Amino acid sequence: MTTSPEMTLVLLFMVSGAVAQNEWAVNYNPKSVCALTGSKVRMGCNYTYPSDLVIKKTMWTKEWPTDKEPPDLLDVQLYRNRTEYLGDKQHNCTLRLSNVTQMDQSKYYFRFITDQTGGKYQGADGVHLSVTGLQVEVPERVIEGDKVTLTSPAAVGQQGG
Repeated sequence: MTTSPEMTLVLLFMVSGAVAQNEWAVNYNPKSVCALTGSKVRMGCNYTYPSDLVIKKTMWTKEWPTDKEPPDLLDVQLYRNRTEYLGDKQHNCTLRLSNVTQMDQSKYYFRFITDQTGGKYQGADGVHLSVTGLQVEVPERVIEGDKVTLTSPAAVGQQGG
């Protein structure tokens, strides 16, 4: 059987499309977030998995000892009333964390579990959350209309907070 160049090109597109649908991946955007103490922060991500599988559980966790199964943040008392999973059980895995504290500074990961035996996947990169307070430097006398600069102690001497 011989194939024309056009037929070969069509077959390549079909094969590459099939491979793309069978990838396991979690993509975080952005990979680093800086938040003020007391604020809300959004950690965006999306995920892909083989199309013949069914998602049974989705969860966010943070850095955890490697010898233990990491808990879902929604089940951890410290996070229970401050986390909101904005994603779905298809491809969106966005998380919102409210009333951010210094204790929240960590690396966060999205995990999902499928109906396949051993079908667990965790995004490798994660989202690094840095938390800072707000520092106000006020001159001895401030008059309406004067310029006042608000800076973060962590941002002094560095770019991007």
